[in-house]
Amino acid sequence: MTPHTPHTPPTPPTHHTPSRTSPKTAAEHATATHAEPDPQAVARLMAIEPDHDPVWDGMDAAYIYEHQLNSPLLPDLQMCETVHMRQIDCGVDQAVNEAGLTSKQTYADVIFASDVSLPLLQTIKELAKRWRNAEGVMYPRDVASGLYYVAVACALVKRNEAISSFDLATIREGLVWLQEQNWGHAPTDALVAAALDQIDQSLNG
Repeated sequence: MTPHTPHTPPTPPTHHTPSRTSPKTAAEHATATHAEPDPQAVARLMAIEPDHDPVWDGMDAAYIYEHQLNSPLLPDLQMCETVHMRQIDCGVDQAVNEAGLTSKQTYADVIFASDVSLPLLQTIKELAKRWRNAEGVMYPRDVASGLYYVAVACALVKRNEAISSFDLATIREGLVWLQEQNWGHAPTDALVAAALDQIDQSLNG
């Protein structure tokens, strides 16, 4: 049964997304064979006309999700300044300076660091929220929602902190939705499962 959709964005979609009818893409082939994402294939998938609402299938979303996790975080933060998305609650500059973020550190590096930076998790969450709601679609909105909930899950599991304004029951709905996407990224799958266990203990305790 589809969980109740939170009223505040970012919200996981509750409708079924139809599959595209185009031939199998390079992204689909790479994902099926567990190959490393090909940057050119990702670029083709993400080349969207701003006045079109693209339809993505699950294979494309899984491929772009993995690509984004393996992409450097700092260039995205710098890009946000140029598109007027720099007003992040925790303060981007402070977060970057305190964490010593380098240009080569990826989203995954931040999320899976042994001493994870809470301010950087907050920046990932806020970036994802803004991408989810942006007028020009940069990549599937499902992927933006996935990044949002991964950052929230990481903060819960590694820092025992709630960085979302959603209550635990709503966060749980989002994490269950993310599990159901079955994007096949084992490290984040494990993180989401651990967050769900922690939330269930809190709700049932």
